Amino acid sequence: IFQAYEERFLFLLLLLRQPRARLVYLTSQQIHPSIVDYYLAQMPGVIPSHARKRLFLLSPLDDSSRSLSAKLLADAGVKVGFMSGFAVSAARLGLPDTGLISFAEMCDTLRNCCAAAPDLPIIADGDTGYGEALNVMHMVRAFEDAGAGAVQIEDQLLPKKCGHLNDKKLADADDMAAKVAAARKARR
Repeated sequence: IFQAYEERFLFLLLLLRQPRARLVYLTSQQIHPSIVDYYLAQMPGVIPSHARKRLFLLSPLDDSSRSLSAKLLADAGVKVGFMSGFAVSAARLGLPDTGLISFAEMCDTLRNCCAAAPDLPIIADGDTGYGEALNVMHMVRAFEDAGAGAVQIEDQLLPKKCGHLNDKKLADADDMAAKVAAARKARR
């Protein structure tokens, strides 16, 4: 199970090389502490015992805890949160992020998270923008209205797959540039 998260999780653990950094990792499944300790011991410039005190692992079991998680992040002094499509999909459907979560479900979850922790900037997963340039503009404005501090969009084609899965098809660079331009134009 952990292998699906390994690359992303290891990258985030590198942030703990900064002595004042705190990392909150929100995942849909438990990560055993021995796995975390093993990887921390492998990281150059990281003192595992110090880093472990600055690492918070949250594993919500259902969508009702999503807002609580945002509140916990803010209370822990975290400077920014990230609401991933995988976490929302896993919590709502029990499935990976394959594009089944709707724009409305993501926006609703984001609104709840932002309301629970109004001082915590949250980066929202904008999926593939939910369509072409006009859809991207609508998504950015709706996510801003819900309280997002930032939005990320993916460069995948449908049928999409979680970022850590193989055989993804990427959007053409010109099409993706048009989506990014639309997102920039839409922001307020």
